[in-house]
Amino acid sequence: MEIEGTYTLQAPTEEVWDGLMDQQTIQHTLPGLERLTRVDDQTYTFAVNLRHAPLRGSYTGRACVLEPSYPSAYQLKIEGEGPTNAFQCEFSIKLSSHNENTVVSYQGNVQPGRSNARISAPLIKATIKVLLQQFFTALADRLRTERQSPVYVTTLEEMYEIPFMEEQISEQLTAVRKSNQPTLLHLVVRRVGLGKHDPVQEEQWVRRLRQVGLVTVLLLLVWVGTRLPRKAAIGARPDRQNV
Repeated sequence: MEIEGTYTLQAPTEEVWDGLMDQQTIQHTLPGLERLTRVDDQTYTFAVNLRHAPLRGSYTGRACVLEPSYPSAYQLKIEGEGPTNAFQCEFSIKLSSHNENTVVSYQGNVQPGRSNARISAPLIKATIKVLLQQFFTALADRLRTERQSPVYVTTLEEMYEIPFMEEQISEQLTAVRKSNQPTLLHLVVRRVGLGKHDPVQEEQWVRRLRQVGLVTVLLLLVWVGTRLPRKAAIGARPDRQNV
């Protein structure tokens, strides 16, 4: 049974070739594929479950990529067993560039097995063509997705975290604004002209006055602390004239 056709993909030939040779891509695009295991660089074992009549059923087998000529052509040989008997397929695949697109042409021979001999060849061929159409459509979508820039999607954790981060940032901005507001010492230093209207020198004078103010307050507290016991002792001393 001869099967042939073409499909145009909107991608460079090299990208289409890489997609056809990539195990992950085939696993996500081939209809009904349940398992694809790599044996070596050119051989894979597979398990497929088809839901399209008259080929409905589970199939297992081996696929070999022969005579690869990057990125323009290769041979594909498939052997396996279906629900009732064995089958064989041999395809010749060619890739050609056309207006920044890639035209994939395939031509092959399919031997469906003895049990399917009673099914009309046009019906089997039409079913295989539908499966191939689904495969190339999925492959085109995957190649288109890979070429587009990734879209960042906010996670649930980030959605709950954003208000908290915004609140923290707002508090930090408020603190910075408060710290940047001129204090009374800044106004005094600027009015007196101690820093000669130089922000750096004015800030130094503010720090000096703060230090002087702290020292003055400490000395005042020490002086008050030394005076209080004396006043208490004088108040507690008995008046000799009243005795």
